[in-house]
Amino acid sequence: MISKTLLLASVIISLSAPSLSLAQSVTPSVSPVPSTWRRQLREDRKEMFENIKEAAAKVREEVRESQKEVRETQKEERQARATARPTVISEAKKAKFTQRLNDVYNRLLKQAEARYAQLLATKTKIQTRITEAKAKGVNTAEAEAKLATFSTTQYMTNLTTFKAEFTKLSASTNPGLELGSLRSAGAKVAKDLNDLRKILSDTLRLLIKASK
Repeated sequence: MISKTLLLASVIISLSAPSLSLAQSVTPSVSPVPSTWRRQLREDRKEMFENIKEAAAKVREEVRESQKEVRETQKEERQARATARPTVISEAKKAKFTQRLNDVYNRLLKQAEARYAQLLATKTKIQTRITEAKAKGVNTAEAEAKLATFSTTQYMTNLTTFKAEFTKLSASTNPGLELGSLRSAGAKVAKDLNDLRKILSDTLRLLIKASK
């Protein structure tokens, strides 16, 4: 149950790069946009996708390891209950489970924060490209409007909630009762990151379109 939810918190949707036309529309009052500059935009977008795919591969590997660990712990706990082992053994199993859960949480949190930092860096790079495009006479209004919707407020709020839910779960005498809230908070963090990624992807697509 835990691993399934954490997997949901790590899913990253890959976007297919749109086909780009080399045709360039130039009005008498607008200077042609150099093909090398448009090519740089395409390379920036490709680099962003490659970075996202690489991060997604790391997350999937972490989740696979977490799934295995959690399954082993759950199996051990079922065996302990079936054989009515002494309380001291049960407490030892609980401590082991808590430690594994803590390891999984820390790995996923680290991945989320790394992905967030990467998105911020990509946003800064796209903003620079927009500034350069405007200087060349490109109409960047649509791209700027899309980038303006990039807000980290929701992500930061849900990340704080995710951390708080884990803290509550760690202190609980029955962690199983707290898992629902942790799953919900983790899913929201994953959705926020995906939403931010899509905004950047759409912004870059609009900028490339305007530069043709």
